[in-house]
Amino acid sequence: LNLTSTGGDVNVNTAIPDTTGDVTITAAQSVNINETITNLKSGADLVVTAGDDINVLASVDGRDGIAPGGTVTMTAANDIALSAPVATQNGTVSLTATNGTITMPDNAADDGTVGDWIVNAGNATINLTAGSNFSLDAPVMTTGALNITSTNGDVNIAAPIRNTTGAVTITAGDGITVRHQVK
Repeated sequence: LNLTSTGGDVNVNTAIPDTTGDVTITAAQSVNINETITNLKSGADLVVTAGDDINVLASVDGRDGIAPGGTVTMTAANDIALSAPVATQNGTVSLTATNGTITMPDNAADDGTVGDWIVNAGNATINLTAGSNFSLDAPVMTTGALNITSTNGDVNIAAPIRNTTGAVTITAGDGITVRHQVK
C-alpha cells in the first residue's frame, strides 16, 4: 500500500490492518497517523516520510502477529511527535527527525506494563535520531541495541533505560544529561 501527497499532508483516517503488506506513506508536508496501523503483524514493513512533521496519534502495533520482524522507519524533515505507542515483534524501529526533535509523553511509568513505554522493538534495535535537542521522556523497551543521537544539540535522558536493554549508544552534537538510571 502506497499513500502519497506531493503537495500537502497525508492523514491516516482509516485503520491499516494486519493483512495489508508493506506500507509506504509519503507527504510533502506532514503525516498524521490518526488510526491504528497493524500491518507489521504479518512481518510487513512500515515506512513513513514527511517533508515537515510526523504525528503519531494512534498506535502502530506489530506485536502478537503471525510473523516477527516488521520494521518501522519514520523520517521527518522537522519533528516526530509520539502521542501513541510504536511497537514491533522483534523488528527494528528507526525514528529520524532530520532538522527537529522527537517528542514523547513525559508521564510514562517504568513497571513494564503496556502503556508505560512509548517504543517497543522486542529484541531488535531502536534508533532515535534528532537534528536538534532530544529528550528521552518515556521509557523504550528492547533487548537489542538502543541508539540515541542528537546531531546538532543536547541529549537528555529523563526516563529510565532498563537493564534488559542491549548495547546503549548516546551521541550528542553538544551535551549529554542523564537524569534517570541507565542500567
